[in-house]
Amino acid sequence: MMNHSCDIILSRQILKINGEEVYCHTNEFDFHGCRIALTEDIEIPPESEIVISGRTIDPYDNAKLGVTSPNLNLIEKHSVLLARALVQPFNGLVPLQIAIFDSIPIKLHKNTIVAHLEKINKDSIPAFQEHLVHHTNVATSIKNHDNNQPETPEHIKDLIEATLQNVSEKEGQQVKSLLIEYADVFCTFEDDMGRTD
Repeated sequence: MMNHSCDIILSRQILKINGEEVYCHTNEFDFHGCRIALTEDIEIPPESEIVISGRTIDPYDNAKLGVTSPNLNLIEKHSVLLARALVQPFNGLVPLQIAIFDSIPIKLHKNTIVAHLEKINKDSIPAFQEHLVHHTNVATSIKNHDNNQPETPEHIKDLIEATLQNVSEKEGQQVKSLLIEYADVFCTFEDDMGRTD
């Protein structure tokens, strides 16, 4: 341990090796999660908010929902904010929303531990099943068995109606198909909206 300048900081649950801090989980509670690292080097512009890609680096069942929480060391070291979010990893990838309020950009390197993902029981969230079913329908664009056309998701019906007012029938079908194909990028609920730079 002395050869690698190792320090154990129990009060912060940190193992420091050659100056690099590693968060350590304790056995005080039953942790069912994993760490999330950056998939690439990134530079966050000053006073901005972006979505970045993280990947799970510990074993994690990608079929399980989880809540992301920021790595406290990252927050202390770089003065960044990382949103807590309900996510389900896709092929080990997790979207992360990160913001900085400083007037200088911040560089973060690939494999930096930026967050933790803790498994949750989705049955414990009231009305979650209804939202999940609706969101899944949007993401997968379920086919209508009668005519094999994509089902129009409820949250874009008004948009489609407004868009089709001054276009030909052929153009209208093309626009409608395009909007349905990319329905998952439109807000499903009012509180889905965030901020962008």
